[in-house]
Amino acid sequence: MPGEGREKKDGRLLLRKRELILGIGLFAVGMILPAVLNVGLFRIYETLADSLRRENVTELILTAVKLVLLNIVRGVPLYVGAFFIGASFRRERNRLRDTLLNAAVIVLLLILGYVLIGFWYGVHYDFGVPAVIMTVFLILFGRLDFRYVQLLKKSLSVSFFLCAVQFLDVMPFFNSSSAFFPFDRLPIGRGETSQDIKNVVILMEQEDLVNAVGVVGFALFALIGAIYLIQLRLENDLREMNSLREQNHEILLAKQEAEIQNRLYTEMRFLVHDLKSPLTAMQTMVGVMKLSPRDEAWDEECLDRMEESMEQMNRMISEIMSEERQYPATTEEILHTVMAQLSVMDFVRSIRVDNPLPEAVINVNKILLSRALVNLVQNSAKAIPADRQPQIRLGVFRQPAETGSVICFSVKDNGTGMTDPQGTLWDLGVSGRRSSGLGLAFVAEVVRKSGGRIRVNSGKEGTEIILEIPEETEDE
Repeated sequence: MPGEGREKKDGRLLLRKRELILGIGLFAVGMILPAVLNVGLFRIYETLADSLRRENVTELILTAVKLVLLNIVRGVPLYVGAFFIGASFRRERNRLRDTLLNAAVIVLLLILGYVLIGFWYGVHYDFGVPAVIMTVFLILFGRLDFRYVQLLKKSLSVSFFLCAVQFLDVMPFFNSSSAFFPFDRLPIGRGETSQDIKNVVILMEQEDLVNAVGVVGFALFALIGAIYLIQLRLENDLREMNSLREQNHEILLAKQEAEIQNRLYTEMRFLVHDLKSPLTAMQTMVGVMKLSPRDEAWDEECLDRMEESMEQMNRMISEIMSEERQYPATTEEILHTVMAQLSVMDFVRSIRVDNPLPEAVINVNKILLSRALVNLVQNSAKAIPADRQPQIRLGVFRQPAETGSVICFSVKDNGTGMTDPQGTLWDLGVSGRRSSGLGLAFVAEVVRKSGGRIRVNSGKEGTEIILEIPEETEDE
């Protein structure tokens, strides 16, 4: 998923390896930066001395902004690193323990970092109110668990709020007694450089101006951070919904695959049943020949019947192996195959067959067309509610067409009707009864390959589906 490393399970503790490695790297950078970036490199004291000597307010503001920028650049890797390290540990299905664990890791890392920086470089990092505010923000931000948001975007969110709180360090307002803060000094901006800047500000009597700059800077970056945080929330929710949608799609595909396998198994049962009939006929002929006295005419008749059965089996196997292969077949042959397959169904007594055209011939794959009709009859049986006496009619009739005529196979029931008879129900994967949606798509494909078309008449009192197949004429 976006922005997340692989989670490794160790008991109930989950470790996000990518966040841990990135967090350690950033925290290490934060520990090294004070050796490279310092007040000397930013010429903060030189600018401060010039502003005092010239009484230049612009240079005074520039000095304060330089200090804020220095603290931001040095603080971002440290805070973001601590956040990623804390967020890399998760306990399975325990949000409260997650929060406590992350809070403990973040607080310990930041305090340790401040202490080590002071020990190694002699730079005093004050763990005052701004640091506490950022620590609380990191803990709450981690609890939001933006697992679908990229790590870079999380870093930017932390950086915006860090920029906001750094402006508090240079505001003289928090270091003087007032009606709001009746203390001589609050734990804000107690660093040596911050105090020097505020002393010069007081000396130059520019407290109001610097306080205004601090408020504007704090409000601006806090507003940007809040807007960005809302955007991340929306993005995370959207990605989460997409992830759930993909999971549901995978589940649906797995279900369809299982139903396809089940349908294939069912088809194989019907095919075995169909193949068994001519095979049984051949076995019967062989038995008759063995028991009967030698009669050349009788033997020849038995052999002819056996040859006919073998030819029937060969044709059926050819139709099974090649869906595109088609042979002339009468409507009687097709309906006989259909009813043989439906004979094992519990609703077979509700089926009425009406075929006034038993000798009519169509050029089709008899196996596939028979299975298509079986599908339609099964759907009709499912569409009839329990409080109705099932009535299913399987009929055949002829209609004129632009070129010749068509043979119509009609399946009519007294069910509840179809929800979208002319629409998407005939597409693959679409079903009106929470099934795989394979049956109607299969029927539509068989009819299409046969050069025919489908007509549907459906209402609350029942549905009639008509398969129109071009009739074979003597000229053809």
